Amino acid sequence: MDRCGSGRLRVPLYLHPANAPDAAAWTAGHPQLRGPLFGWGVEIAAHFLRLLCAGVFDRPATRELTVILGHAGEGLLAAPSRLDSRWHVANAQRHGLRLDHPPSHYLRTNLFVTTSGVTDPMAFWAAVSGAGADRVAVALDYPMEEMGPQLAALRARWRVDELGVAADDELLERVAWRNISELLGLTPAPSRPAAAAAAPAGRNGAPVPR
Repeated sequence: MDRCGSGRLRVPLYLHPANAPDAAAWTAGHPQLRGPLFGWGVEIAAHFLRLLCAGVFDRPATRELTVILGHAGEGLLAAPSRLDSRWHVANAQRHGLRLDHPPSHYLRTNLFVTTSGVTDPMAFWAAVSGAGADRVAVALDYPMEEMGPQLAALRARWRVDELGVAADDELLERVAWRNISELLGLTPAPSRPAAAAAAPAGRNGAPVPR
């Protein structure tokens, strides 16, 4: 693990889904659930949680390891509070297992999320809220997903009309290229106005009312 992530190379580890060697019991009779429809996300989310629960992110050699998950976090960011409360009750109290922090802490310090074809605005905002505005990036999942809907989501700033929110210019720039450039140590391109944006900007990468 030292060579994979936070040791000498100091590079992130990208976990990409694939079918598990053995089919899970809950897919019996429904093989379509094993693949990208649902099962892949479950497998990858569980793999990240296995690393977390094993204390990998508490060890000195790997505490700075960044794990990248696609597809807006593979469902992990839907309810971080649930992870925290059930960890405390079902693990720490019953089994004596310990972590230095609640599980949600590691979502913000050891997880980096790419959209990877996910265009749902609420999934995007869950990723920003759960992982942090500086730990989310756009990815197209080409050729598995069409590019048009993803570019449309970017240009629409993941607007949620019911909540009156959309990404401001700073957040748009961060998720479009800056976050991933910083993570991978790439030379950033010159900053320029977000030409795709049509609405006025807010501040500090936070959603602004529309």
